[in-house]
Amino acid sequence: MSSASRPGAVPGSFRDPAGFVFREGRAVHRALTREGASAFRALAASGLLERLTASGAVAATEEVPADARAPLDARFPGTEAFLSHREVPWLVEPCEWTFEMLREAALLHLEVLERSRREGFTLLDASAYNVQFVRGRPLLIDTSALAPDPDPSLWPAYGRFCRHFVYPLLLGSAGLADPAEYFLPHLDGLDPRAVARRLGWGSLRPRAFFDVFLQAASQSRAAADPEALAAALAGRGPAAREGGAAFQGLNLRRLRRLVEGLRPPRRAPAWAEHDPRDAHPAAALEWKRGRVERFVAEARPATLVDLGCRVGEHSLPAAAAGASVACVDADPAALERLRAGARASGADATCLRVDLLSPTPALGVGAAERPGFFARVRGDAALALGLAHHLLSSGMPVDAFAGLLDAVAARRLLVEFVPPEDPLFARLSALRRPAGVGRGVFLAAFEGRFRMLREEPVPGGGRVLFTFERA
Repeated sequence: MSSASRPGAVPGSFRDPAGFVFREGRAVHRALTREGASAFRALAASGLLERLTASGAVAATEEVPADARAPLDARFPGTEAFLSHREVPWLVEPCEWTFEMLREAALLHLEVLERSRREGFTLLDASAYNVQFVRGRPLLIDTSALAPDPDPSLWPAYGRFCRHFVYPLLLGSAGLADPAEYFLPHLDGLDPRAVARRLGWGSLRPRAFFDVFLQAASQSRAAADPEALAAALAGRGPAAREGGAAFQGLNLRRLRRLVEGLRPPRRAPAWAEHDPRDAHPAAALEWKRGRVERFVAEARPATLVDLGCRVGEHSLPAAAAGASVACVDADPAALERLRAGARASGADATCLRVDLLSPTPALGVGAAERPGFFARVRGDAALALGLAHHLLSSGMPVDAFAGLLDAVAARRLLVEFVPPEDPLFARLSALRRPAGVGRGVFLAAFEGRFRMLREEPVPGGGRVLFTFERA
């Protein structure tokens, strides 16, 4: 029952041997094979799933009862079981994570695995794509990866855990890659031999020697004689299996210490440390906050996209007013400060690390396996404050800027116009010297897409806030 033969299945589901994910209206469901259904029912009966869900580690999931299956059976006849998942507000790809988000997702996998092993279960998969971030915290969304453990001496997902977490964290801590540079060209990560070449054998930490060097050696051995390796594993006796189970316990604790100890390299301060008072007097900042609050109150968006969100000056208040906010910025330090605020307040704010000059494209098989930024990020309303001068000074045409906002705002838009003579705009564009964009040219780019509802000069300068509504 592969997703490839099931029209309507989420394209990336073909990698799941237990079934596939699909949507029925706004609801998210998973169709399970016989083996997948058996594993899920054992998990649910054990009480482990309920405990993991209550702790916030695993997404809420339940089997669709028999009396509610009719429309699902009509769509996918012969399916053994259907699961219902709670929908996450925004889908974020691993290439859009910060280093800390990747590290937290790794630690979540180890926490879930350690708790599962104590109750006779295991994680069959350890993919970064099985994690989403909700209210600033990681959440495991693939419950079909949890299953009864037939052999505690082996962790079948260890290799993938290294490829999706250990290797990008090692490379990131060495300043050799960040999540975007790692996952964009390699959906399933790098093999250990490539990682060893990048790091250099002499630079490997002792605790990571096992994960890189021995993984590379065992991979070469398996490639040379896969049948001999399979026979050796199958021929182990009870004593070897018991010793292997104890070793796996030690290995998981070692992996936790390794991941906990990895840190991103120090970088020069970016926009997280930029003081907005450099561009606005305090009174203007307070004025702008009030206009954003009014915009949110009038638009009453269920979903809102904050482009160039910085540390969440407007994202978090919008979330407090009831919107589910996608917070988009290229600066990881700013996003980490925003995530800390979301965790502290419980705000429905999801961070995406995205360079709007080069947003995430569609990736994977058929360029459809992982949807691109614009297929995932579109809100009832959008904010674009203190953003235009950054993109326009980098060479983005004003029509492309308007098109970007058109793509993410379904109904309403609040955008800040920054004239070329603005001091910060002039400083940013000093090297590129792009053609100036006046008010008339700026507004003309939005014609046919939006109609202007309100124009308000920002106190203390030539900036203007425009409120637009879908034309």
